[in-house]
Amino acid sequence: MHSLFSQTLSWMDVQLSSLSNAVPSPTPHHEGGKVMQRYSEKTVEQAMVQKLARTISGLRASCILLNDGFLQEQAALCRMVNDFEDDITFLSIAALQSPRPQILNRYLDDFYSEETAAEDFAEGKRVKGRTTVSRKDIANFIAREQQDPTDEFQSSNAALAVGYMMSGYIHAPSQHIMEMYDPQRKRFITDSWPAHPFLRAHLDDIWSYFYRGIVTFGFASHAIGRPDIFEQCMTQLAYFGQVSGRDC
Repeated sequence: MHSLFSQTLSWMDVQLSSLSNAVPSPTPHHEGGKVMQRYSEKTVEQAMVQKLARTISGLRASCILLNDGFLQEQAALCRMVNDFEDDITFLSIAALQSPRPQILNRYLDDFYSEETAAEDFAEGKRVKGRTTVSRKDIANFIAREQQDPTDEFQSSNAALAVGYMMSGYIHAPSQHIMEMYDPQRKRFITDSWPAHPFLRAHLDDIWSYFYRGIVTFGFASHAIGRPDIFEQCMTQLAYFGQVSGRDC
């Protein structure tokens, strides 16, 4: 399975490069004596490319942590990847709608806004966090657009359930922390634990994030207007399912 994951990541890197070349490139942006790369156009397609990049890096880092048995951190990263993949699905669907839905305008405004917390603090202003479209709103949008209206609640509720269950690895309530306790050694294991009893379950779980990652590349390539990459995604999905021995 690890070999398949590695192959899939390499495949994703190739597709990301192609999709990156299909949108206007970033340009230097000067601010506060620093030079940073920014997308001047701030398009939905550029947002998809950026989220795909984080999906790949998140999956790659998750595999590294999984191999060493850092399951708490691996699951926390997968929770992040889950949000990235939902975002790409949302952006891909919304990008093809006319007129552009208001939720997409709000999302892009928030996504491309610069962080001002440090400046606000330095100037003695009340520090405000970045505004974001809620996960619930994104889940509801995807469910409404992809599902039969009678199944909208069940679909959006399932997406929220996954997010909330996995968020425990980020916020660390007791039940999740206790997965670090080894009753044989009678202590919490804070170092590498390759023989963790839950390793198999986490390996099965990360499969779904790789599968969804390929799917989101398909969504994005369709929205960006690259049918050639879309066809490659369908082929990759079939290969991924065949080699892993699981139905896609």
